[in-house]
Amino acid sequence: MSMLCRDGGGEAGRCIASAHATPLPFRVRPAELADDLRHVQRVRELAYGRHVGQHAASFGLPDPLDHNADATVLLAEDRASREVVGSARIQLNRRGPLEIERSVTLPKRLDGRLLCEVTRLCVMPGYCSRLVRPALVKACYLRITALRVSGVVAGSRCSLLRLYRALGFDDLFGDAREVPLAHGGGLPHRVLWLDLLEPESVRDVVQGPMHAFVFRDWHPDIEPFGGKQQLSAALI
Repeated sequence: MSMLCRDGGGEAGRCIASAHATPLPFRVRPAELADDLRHVQRVRELAYGRHVGQHAASFGLPDPLDHNADATVLLAEDRASREVVGSARIQLNRRGPLEIERSVTLPKRLDGRLLCEVTRLCVMPGYCSRLVRPALVKACYLRITALRVSGVVAGSRCSLLRLYRALGFDDLFGDAREVPLAHGGGLPHRVLWLDLLEPESVRDVVQGPMHAFVFRDWHPDIEPFGGKQQLSAALI
């Protein structure tokens, strides 16, 4: 019996039992080398090409935010081929505003809170496993909770709404508005919010398979901090 422990806000925290490790056909880890980022850029270009058409090539270019001190790029790497098959980026607001704040003003109630934005969530078109996207979301969740982030903002296209809803995300402004995001190719997105200070028991969470995958199951192939050295550096 393996134990996955999560800090639930109390002194003792919360431990969740998992009967066994669930293997995945890919590994999720932080991008560490320049070559990693080149592969990530290729996946972005192919994945976003279906949505932004002629602007797809711009998503395959080097992105300065990938090197920001408050940003972490996570990638999914197929175990058999070592090909990068998906990616997501986490940005904290420790040293500056989130990318989404170029397009929308966040509510005053979030002032002074350590926030995170998840961007560039994408999967290689045609890859055989449907678990890459939820695995990347899980890696983001595990990393940001370890870093004591208080809430997550995400711009979502219609295709991702169901996944985000299943994890407890809700409309940030409560009116289902769509906002064209400058860092999302100018396409309209729903602006979603997950309050990590609010107990899961009072969130509007769909207790389905994706919820169990992200919050309950143990996946040793998901390594949100990579090795021990990366974990120590991130927590400083």
